Amino acid sequence: QDMVLGLYYLTKSRPGTKGEGKKFASMADVLIALEMGEVETLTPIKLRYTGKVIDLTKAFDSQNVLHTEPAEYVKQDMETTVGRVIL
Repeated sequence: QDMVLGLYYLTKSRPGTKGEGKKFASMADVLIALEMGEVETLTPIKLRYTGKVIDLTKAFDSQNVLHTEPAEYVKQDMETTVGRVIL
């Protein structure tokens, strides 16, 4: 139970945190900014991402797993948080 709450806290967004709205070219850049103190774990950011993503809000319902194909993103800006990049 504590793990679930901890993971939820790490992935939620808090507007007004240090570095809000910054754009990053890669996940490595986000981690460097976090280590340098330019952003916080709950900071909303924009991340340029190329790769596959599964939308989990559509992949699961209350009882059954629905199979969805991963969406392919090519150089698309995604709104996310630093905590989600870490996980």
